Amino acid sequence: MLATSLAGAQTIQIDGELFRDPTQPPSAVFSMTVVDTMQVVEIEAAQALLSTLTLNFIRAGGLEPVAVINRQPYRIGDNLETAVVSDIRSGEVELTIEGVKHVLTMFSRPVRQSDGQ
Repeated sequence: MLATSLAGAQTIQIDGELFRDPTQPPSAVFSMTVVDTMQVVEIEAAQALLSTLTLNFIRAGGLEPVAVINRQPYRIGDNLETAVVSDIRSGEVELTIEGVKHVLTMFSRPVRQSDGQ
């Protein structure tokens, strides 16, 4: 068994499967997969990077979408430390880190929810 911390999220590995504490905030969420120790290190590095990023603004329309992350403009294909901006959509930016896609969003939950009417 391996217990580790991913950007503050308590995790434990049982029979090769990594489990995280479900009470952690959305920024601590990652895809749960069967991992080895090296993958745990890569996940920790990705989560450490993601925890430092703030998505400030998105212009998704037009010929060249732009996302402002930590007050710096990025376009699709740009490098952001160890991440590559792989897509820019309305309200979110997809980053690829070590071949794994992560989504950085403007809001952790909807600003307005429909009441079903």
